[in-house]
Amino acid sequence: MDHDRNGPFPHDDASHLDSLEDLPLPAALMAADGLLLDVNIPYCEAFGLNRAQVMGTSVYDRVDKELGKDIRRGFAALKPSCAHWTSPALLQTLHGRERRRIWQSTGHFNADGELETVLLVFWDVTEEYRYNETLEELIRVTNDRSLDTDEIIENILRIGYAYFSMSTGTISRYAEEGVYPEIRVHNDFSEKGSLIPHKLAYTSITHSRGNIVAIEDLDKTPHADAPFRKRIPVRSFLSAEIYVDGSLYGALSFASPEAREDRFTNEDIQLIRILAQWLSYTLLRRRKIEELKASEEKYRFIYQNSPIMMHTIDSDLKITDVNRMWLKTLGYTREEAIGQQLFTFFTEADREKMRGIVEGRTSLPLVNAPRTMVRADGTLVEVEASTLSEPEAGPFAGLTVLNNVTDRNRAQRSLARLNEGLRRTNEGLKRFNAIAAHDLQEPLRKIRLFSDVLEESLGDNDDPLVQEPLAVIRRSSSRLSKLVSDLQTYTRETQRSFLRLPIDLNQLLHEVLQTLAPSEGAQVSIDPLPQVTGDPNALNKLFINLLTQTLPEHSAAHPATVRILAEAKADGGARLTIPANGIVLPPGKEERIFEAFAAPQRHAGPDTSLNLAIAKSIVEGHGWEIRAEPASQGTGTDFIIDIPAHQIIRRHLPDQA
Repeated sequence: MDHDRNGPFPHDDASHLDSLEDLPLPAALMAADGLLLDVNIPYCEAFGLNRAQVMGTSVYDRVDKELGKDIRRGFAALKPSCAHWTSPALLQTLHGRERRRIWQSTGHFNADGELETVLLVFWDVTEEYRYNETLEELIRVTNDRSLDTDEIIENILRIGYAYFSMSTGTISRYAEEGVYPEIRVHNDFSEKGSLIPHKLAYTSITHSRGNIVAIEDLDKTPHADAPFRKRIPVRSFLSAEIYVDGSLYGALSFASPEAREDRFTNEDIQLIRILAQWLSYTLLRRRKIEELKASEEKYRFIYQNSPIMMHTIDSDLKITDVNRMWLKTLGYTREEAIGQQLFTFFTEADREKMRGIVEGRTSLPLVNAPRTMVRADGTLVEVEASTLSEPEAGPFAGLTVLNNVTDRNRAQRSLARLNEGLRRTNEGLKRFNAIAAHDLQEPLRKIRLFSDVLEESLGDNDDPLVQEPLAVIRRSSSRLSKLVSDLQTYTRETQRSFLRLPIDLNQLLHEVLQTLAPSEGAQVSIDPLPQVTGDPNALNKLFINLLTQTLPEHSAAHPATVRILAEAKADGGARLTIPANGIVLPPGKEERIFEAFAAPQRHAGPDTSLNLAIAKSIVEGHGWEIRAEPASQGTGTDFIIDIPAHQIIRRHLPDQA
C-alpha cells in the first residue's frame, strides 16, 4: 500500500514556526529522549487529553509497546545528513478503537551533530487504508476462479456490508409488478425472492432519483412519512442502481434503523459505485453462462437424440463421446466405445484412409466421405462421414456426423442389378423383334405368292366356299405384312438416336392430316402449336400413329370431328391433348395402353397393336412425356404429350389459365 511519505508539509526544522498551532495536524516538539516540550491542540484531541496532562510526559507514554519501538527506530535513524523519517501506516489502538496513522519526524542537530529536538507530526489514514484494503479484497474475490458467479455476487455484497458497517445489505431485482430481494446479508425485513410492491420498497427512492442515493437520516427528508417507512423503520440508506448489458436490472442497497452520525464520504459514494459496476459485470457473466448452459443442454439433447450417428474425438483420434444412435446402430456399450482409437470401429481399407489424414495425405474437413464401420457382431455398416474440426483442441479433434446409408446403398445396388437385368431383357427383345421380323418375311412372301397363284388358277370360280377362304388368306397376309413392318419400325425407333432440327408442329400436323384425311374422311381442328426441336420423320410417324388410333370408324354421312388442344404450361413448357373418343380404358390401366400388343383394336384394318408402343418410344426418345387419361369431355381417352420448355423455339400458344 502506497502512502505519501513526504508528509503534509515540506521537510524542514521547526525554527521557522512561530508556534505548533500553525500546523493543522497533530504535532509535538520533544527532546531526543522523547520528552514532550510542546504540543498543539490537535495533538491533545487525538489522545483525548488536555495540554496540562500531556506536557512533561514522554511520547512513549501514549502509545503501545510495538508502536513505541517503531518510533524509537525512526528517531535512531535520524542523522544530520538525513534528518527526516516517515513511518508506514502503523496500527494504534486508542480508547478501544484501532486506527492507522503515519508518523513523520524531523530532527534538529547541534553544531556537534548531536540530536537535540524532534518535530513529530502524524495523520490518520484509517479510512484510506480500509478503502484500499476493500478494493484489494474486491479484486481478489472477483478474480477467484474457484468461485462461481453466485458466490462472487454474494461476496461483493458482503464486502460492501463490512465496509459500510450498516445493518443490512440487499441486491434487489426490478420487475414490472414490484421488487424482488434476491441476495441478502442480515436482512430480516423480507423473505428472499418475495415480491415487494414498488411503493413499499426503499429502492423506489433509488429508482426515482437514479444512480446513487446516500441518506444519513430519512427523518430529515421528504420520505419521512413514505409508505415503506411504516413497513420497515429504516433511517440511514445507501443505494446504487445496477445495470446489466445496458438495461436496468435492480439495486444494491445498505440500510440501518439508526441515523448515521457521520456523513457519507466521497470514498463511500465511490465504493458503492464500484460495487454496483462489479455486480453489473458479474450478473452479465452469470446471464451469459446461463445462456451458454442452456445452449449446451439444447446441443446435448440434439446430439444425444439425433437420428444420425455422431461421435467426438480428441487430437489423438480417441473417441471422447458418442450419441445414442451411434451405440444403437453399432451395438457397443458406451464403456466399450469411449477412449478407444477411432480406427477400431472401421474396416482395414478405411483405416488406411484415416492414416492418410494423420499423415496429411487427405485434407480436412470431410464432407459425405464414404466409410464402412464394423458393428460389435462383425457385420458392416456403410456410412457417409462429415467432420467439424475444433482447432483449439488439436488438429484432428472435433465432431463427426455419420449418416447410415447401408439400406440406401443396398437398394441402389439392387436397383442397379434390376436395371441391368431389364436392359439385357430389352436388348434380347429388340434382337428377337428384329430376327422375328426378318425371318417372317420369307414365309410371308410365299403365302402371298401361292395365294396369287391360287387365285389365278381358280379363275372365274364364284363358289363362296372358294372365294371366302381365299379372301381370308389375302386379309391375313396383309395384316401379317403390316405387323412385320411395325415390328421393324418398333425395333428401329427404340434403338435409334433422334435428330434435333427446328420443326413447326402446325405444318407437320397439316401434312399428316393431308395423308390421313382422304382415307379417313375426318374433320380435325388444331389449336396454334409451338415450334420445337425434334426429328421430322419420327414426329411424323408419332402423329400418324396417334391419329390412326384417334380417328374412329365413320361414314361419309357421319364424318369424324376431332380437336387437338394446345396450352402453355406454368414452367414454360407446352401440353398437347389429342382425344380418342372411341377408346375407353378400365381405371388404373391407362399406362398399359402403350405396351407392345396391349393397345385395344379399334377396328379391323391395317392397324396393329404396336402403334402406341412406337409412339411412346418416339416421345421418350425426344425427352418428352406421354400418358393416357380419361377424356376431359365426353367418353373415351385423351392422349397428353408434355414438351419441356428447353425444346420450344417459338410459341403460338395461349397462356395456361
